[in-house]
Amino acid sequence: HMEDEGLSKYTSAMVKNYSSIRRGEPYNEATLEQFIRNLNSSGYFSSVQASIDTASEHPEDATVRVSVIEASTKTFEGGIGYSTDLRYTAKISYRDVNIDGHGLQMLFDAQYDAETQGGSLRFVQPANASGWIGSYVLGGNQTDIESLVTKTLSGGTRWTTLDPRRERALSAIFYDDQQYPDGAPSSHSH
Repeated sequence: HMEDEGLSKYTSAMVKNYSSIRRGEPYNEATLEQFIRNLNSSGYFSSVQASIDTASEHPEDATVRVSVIEASTKTFEGGIGYSTDLRYTAKISYRDVNIDGHGLQMLFDAQYDAETQGGSLRFVQPANASGWIGSYVLGGNQTDIESLVTKTLSGGTRWTTLDPRRERALSAIFYDDQQYPDGAPSSHSH
């Protein structure tokens, strides 16, 4: 079983879903390190420590102790600049890793310059009990490079497993792409 320390925004069950350590199965240092990496890369925590009680009288049911420091749920980044090629540029990014109180993450990015304008909105669910992470994305982009204007809209979902050695992924994405070359007929594909 698992003992946790430092959780206030998230549940023990959510933390446990990032582990490949299952009750009664053999474990080793690499398995524990992968669990720590999964939690660190989840976006929910700024620090994670974990250990297995190796002195347990019942090693097949040893306690996994997890100590976390939760990361800030909201972050905002932005910047503006000027260059002789693109003139003014601007980028913004907003992230909230707990918009619904259950660990649903929202990430918004947008950029603007003389050649490229666009943005994306992505939602990422925490790992489920089967070790899958689901994400959903909507995006739009427009470019104007060397007399070719391109407008692209996209939306879809992607599901990935936690185990990087045997990672599996399922995805479905719809793209709608329109091109407007100067002095030539436009084209549309999807």
